[in-house]
Amino acid sequence: MNPNNRFESDLPSYSVACSGSVYEIYSPTSPDSQDAAWGRATYALFDIINSQLNRVRCQVLRNQRRKRLRGMFLTEQQVAAAK
Repeated sequence: MNPNNRFESDLPSYSVACSGSVYEIYSPTSPDSQDAAWGRATYALFDIINSQLNRVRCQVLRNQRRKRLRGMFLTEQQVAAAK
């Protein structure tokens, strides 16, 4: 991704930028499946949320049941107990 031009609509790729981090979700050079792209998108979502919550000592953990994706707000102690 060109940092001077964040929107390059002619490229078949998808990236998310937030707070100085760039998350590549999909690119034509990715050798993996569409499911892996969904996994990277999920990771980016929760990483962005948790990086913004780091000042309040709370995290959001991913909980996926069947095809429903949910997030749970947990304290540091609850996160440690869940691992």
